[in-house]
Amino acid sequence: MYEKQKENKKNRQQRKTLKSSKPDSIFLIGTPVHPNIGDNAIALAELMFLQKILPADKHLLEVTEEMFKKNEELVIRRVEKTGASPIIWHGGGNMGDLWTDQERMRKRAFEAFKAKRIIAFPQTIYYSDTEKGRNLAEASVSLYNARPGLTLTARERRSFEIMKALYPDTDVRLMPDIVLSASAEAFGVQPQQRSGVLMCLRSDVEKSVQDEVWEALKERIVQSGEQFRVTDMDAGIMTDQQNRSEIVRRKMQEFRGARLAVTDRLHGMVFAALTGTPCVVLGNYNHKVKSTYEWISYLPYIRYADSLEEAERILPELLTLGEGKFDNAPLIPFFDQLAEIVLEACR
Repeated sequence: MYEKQKENKKNRQQRKTLKSSKPDSIFLIGTPVHPNIGDNAIALAELMFLQKILPADKHLLEVTEEMFKKNEELVIRRVEKTGASPIIWHGGGNMGDLWTDQERMRKRAFEAFKAKRIIAFPQTIYYSDTEKGRNLAEASVSLYNARPGLTLTARERRSFEIMKALYPDTDVRLMPDIVLSASAEAFGVQPQQRSGVLMCLRSDVEKSVQDEVWEALKERIVQSGEQFRVTDMDAGIMTDQQNRSEIVRRKMQEFRGARLAVTDRLHGMVFAALTGTPCVVLGNYNHKVKSTYEWISYLPYIRYADSLEEAERILPELLTLGEGKFDNAPLIPFFDQLAEIVLEACR
């Protein structure tokens, strides 16, 4: 009974927020309410980016995926009242046939907002070589291709190539993952003493590194005289706009406290980069981790390994390297371009 009342109160508050939107509102739509910490870091980075660049007379309003699904018609009505203001669509890695809920939500919104300027923040796209993947890829063409006022941004080169091939008449840009536009300090991370090795491992459908590889790496870490601890990027609870900042900060702080990280998670790699934590990176089931690594391969303390043997060779090198310093200067021109796309749409 209490949970039902709590849920009703939450929904009333969401509707009140939506109804309070102003004619000059810019909507950020599709942000997560699920436990994936990387996705929540993306949402926070998007908000920081937009708050930094938007004119003072623009009102930024966030619509989570939960708000959209529960109040779809209200969201559509309120967005229609904002005239020429653009819509910003949440980025991440959900374009394709794996996370179909997000694809369906995007389809519904894009069809409803045919006259609106829409800028989709940096995304990974991946359609599997299966009947389902091929069918959904084909169906997506009519949704995105040559749609007036749509800009898609790909967060790595492979996704850029796929988007350009599928949607040749759509405005497609290449941009880094939006979290790389921020700093660890912006997320509230504090300096601390480092110790041990942090292993941040996938356990979901995107996992491709076999358990025996992880066991071999654990053994190598122990042989080096280091202690290891295992973590993941799952918060263990549903996130919301109230708790996600602390959830992301704590996880990033965990990376800040390690001498070395080993991960097959995209945002495990990104958190290591932001916190100056030497990191051995392995891939997942698709191209997104390795392709995102290309953006930050200039950081000497982040290293990608294509095999167990390569990872074992890199481990002792990074353990002797010491703390790194995050510098996103090579990425700034891309984020400046993204800012100009948004600002131009606001004029």
